[in-house]
Amino acid sequence: MPFAEADGGLDGDLSDLVVIAEELGRAAASTPLLDSVALGGLPLSWAPASAARERWLPGLVSGDRIAAAALLEPDGRSRWPAPSRPGRRRLALQGRKTMVGFAATSDVLLSVPG
Repeated sequence: MPFAEADGGLDGDLSDLVVIAEELGRAAASTPLLDSVALGGLPLSWAPASAARERWLPGLVSGDRIAAAALLEPDGRSRWPAPSRPGRRRLALQGRKTMVGFAATSDVLLSVPG
């Protein structure tokens, strides 16, 4: 998988993930690959050391944990915040997200403030 060897991965890259996704698509397999790996595990693996990274990344890399991405607003759009918020230490999430694939079976939800 596309995780660093230091994180328990195989030092692969996104092209490896594409090959896996293509084979899963050929078999019409419904899996949380995109959410759990590409939208959950990879961004977490790129983040600096944190309690969340230490808690969730090992399970996402091994496949023992599943992440789900909650990105769509009720109007069907996805709004991404500015990448930096100077002067603010914490963000509070409130509101609703829709169409969260694999939410019922996931261990962690990834969301962005809308």
